[in-house]
Amino acid sequence: MTYFKKFGQVPYKFGNMTTPVTFTNLSIYADVIDQFKDDATVYETYTIREGERPDVTSYHLYGTTEYYWTFYIMNDDLRVSGWPLSSGDMIDHVKRECPGQVLVCSGSMSGADTDYTQPIMTDKFPIGTNVYGTASGALGTVYDRNLSMGQIFVTSDNGMAFGAETITDVIAGAPSHQLNLDSASETYLAIHHIEDADGNYVDGDPISGISASEDTLVTYLEFFESRNEELSNIRVLRKNVVSRFAKLFRDSIKS
Repeated sequence: MTYFKKFGQVPYKFGNMTTPVTFTNLSIYADVIDQFKDDATVYETYTIREGERPDVTSYHLYGTTEYYWTFYIMNDDLRVSGWPLSSGDMIDHVKRECPGQVLVCSGSMSGADTDYTQPIMTDKFPIGTNVYGTASGALGTVYDRNLSMGQIFVTSDNGMAFGAETITDVIAGAPSHQLNLDSASETYLAIHHIEDADGNYVDGDPISGISASEDTLVTYLEFFESRNEELSNIRVLRKNVVSRFAKLFRDSIKS
């Protein structure tokens, strides 16, 4: 697999990575790509099998591992998001991308917010706040919030898990804020978004709640799995044109 040596190396950040890594420069583009992408007679669709690597797909389609790189050229989503993961790797990936727990809030302990199914959280538990579970003893730090769905995202600071309990922003003494939780779950199993019957995204309602009988609650794991499945359906060059494409593309990036 020496073909990508022709492309050079660039610093690149994958996903939510903060530190770039050195990676092949796949942004190099050539006019020949447009010519082939616009010609439906030179490509067909292919579904990547569970756990199948790019070189294995190339060998399966063309009898050689040499053309694995064409999949990234012909599919923009693969170039951006990477090769689809196996089921086992997907769960590990989502857990890494979605750390900690999501705390879903109900009415607050005191004040006007008790009139709402979910509290108005604008001024409560901002990012960076330390959170204490009064029943579980769990300690965490807020790293994100979804105000429209009453969600607080926390990392664990003492290895204990939050439950359906009251949370405060201090361990002892009079808290600045406290809220009741309807639920607490690992982030990868929490709600990512809501869809209506047609699959369109639906905004959460911080007043009346997020559930509706005609809507579907999609978890982070389900969202990533769906995205991964979409990545598995790719456009591939037909066997009788792949070598010609490779030569034209090679000549183009040299010029």
